[in-house]
Amino acid sequence: MARGKADLSDPFLRCLAASCERLGIDAATPMLLAFSSGLDSTALLAGLLELFPVAPLRVTHVHHGLQAEADTWAGHCRQICQGWQVDCDILHVSCQALPGESQEACARDARYQALADQMRPGEWLLTAHHRQDQAETFLLQLLRGAGIEGLAGMAEKRPFAAGYLARPLLECDRASMQGFLEKRRIPWIEDPSNASAAFRRNRIRHQLIPFVQDLGWPEVARTTARSAANLADAKAVVEEVAAADWETCASIRGEIDRTRLRTLSPARQRYALRHGIRAQGLDLPGRETLETLRLRLIGDESGKTLEWQGGALWLRGGMARFITLDIAPVAEQVWCPAEGPPPIAGWQAALVAADAAPPAAVYHDLDAGFYEQQLRFSPRRGGEIYLTPQGHRRPLKKALQEARLAPAERRHLGLLFDAKGRLLAVPGLFVCQPGLPEAGSGVVLRLWEGRALPAGA
Repeated sequence: MARGKADLSDPFLRCLAASCERLGIDAATPMLLAFSSGLDSTALLAGLLELFPVAPLRVTHVHHGLQAEADTWAGHCRQICQGWQVDCDILHVSCQALPGESQEACARDARYQALADQMRPGEWLLTAHHRQDQAETFLLQLLRGAGIEGLAGMAEKRPFAAGYLARPLLECDRASMQGFLEKRRIPWIEDPSNASAAFRRNRIRHQLIPFVQDLGWPEVARTTARSAANLADAKAVVEEVAAADWETCASIRGEIDRTRLRTLSPARQRYALRHGIRAQGLDLPGRETLETLRLRLIGDESGKTLEWQGGALWLRGGMARFITLDIAPVAEQVWCPAEGPPPIAGWQAALVAADAAPPAAVYHDLDAGFYEQQLRFSPRRGGEIYLTPQGHRRPLKKALQEARLAPAERRHLGLLFDAKGRLLAVPGLFVCQPGLPEAGSGVVLRLWEGRALPAGA
C-alpha cells in the first residue's frame, strides 16, 4: 500500500477524511489504534496511513485468548504493522466471566481497561466501530427497553483515560470499507464468532436487519444510525438541564434540598437524580428503583436509608444525600505522625507553619506537640464523648447527627485518639478541644485529604 497518496474519490477515504476533520484529528494528533485485524480496524489503519502518513500513530492488539486462532490473529497484526512500519504492541488479557455474566461484556471491559493503561497523556484511542455497528447497538438497546442514553448509541468522541476515545468510522458504511481494502488487495481476518447465533448482536446483524430490509427498508442501517445521532443531540440537551437542576437542588457536598427538588417536574426530578447518582460515583438503579427513590425523596419521610445494589439514599428532614455502602471498616491502629501518613486512605499529615495557605481539600490543624506522639485510630463504637472548643462535654452521636451523616456512615468512621484515650479529631469533620493548637502556635500538625504537600510543609 502506498502511504500518503490519499485518493479522496474513494467513498471510504472521503468519509474517513470528513470524520477526522469533524473530530479534530489531523497529522499532529497522537493516536493509539485498537487493531483487531478484522475488516473494520484494517480499513481504519490503512485509511489513516493514507491520509496522515507521518502522524504519531501506534497500534495495539488485545489478545484475549478466547479463540483457538488468537495467536494467529496476533501474528497477522504484527506482520501487517511491520510491512507498514507501524509500532504494534500485543496486550495479553485474561477474562473469565462469572456465572450469570456475559463473556462478551467481560472481554470488552478487560479490553478497554488494557487500552486505557496503554494510553499516553493527550493521546486519542481510535476504534473501528462503523455505521452498521451503531445501527445494531440502537436496535439492541431498543429491544432492551433502554432510555435516551442507550438509544443515543456510541458517542463519536468522549474523554477517556488520559486522552480521548474517538470512533471516526461511525458515519462510514462497511461495504465501502470492504471495497477500499479489496481494491488495494489488503488482507484481513474474519472472526468466526461474528457468525455465531449465540450472540444477540449477531442475530440482529444476520436475521433482524435483513428481515427489516425485506419488508421495504433497505437503508435500515443508515436510518437507525441517524436516529441514534438525533437522540445523541437530545441526550446532550437533557444532560445539560439535569446538571443545572442538580446544581440548583444540591450543595457542593451533594446534599439534596428536598423542597427545591419538589418544584421540578417528575421527569426533571428523575434526570436530576440520575445526574446526582453518577456525580457521587454510584451505580445507577433501574427505572423502577429510581422511581421509588424519587417518590420517597419528595415525600415526607425522615430518618430513613433507602438502599439499592449500587448505593443508598439517606433521608433526614428537608435534606437527603446519596451515600456509598462500600465503606471499608476502620481497623484499630497505632499511628505516629512523624513516622508516616495516617492509616486512612487518601489522607496525609505534616508539620506546617500555622499561617500556611490551606490546601484545596478537607483538612484539620492539630497541636504540633502530637507530631512525635503515639496516637491511635479506632473505629466508632458508640457512646463516645468529646470536648468542644469551649471545653464542654458533648455526645459524639449528636454532633454526627447534626453533620447529617447517615447511620451507615457513622458506623464506619475512624476516630483519632491520643495516648490518654482523649478524642482529638473526627477526620473529615472536626477537631476536638484537646487536639486544637495552642494560641500563638507558629507550627501546627496538619492532616488533609489529598496527595500533594501543603504550602509551608
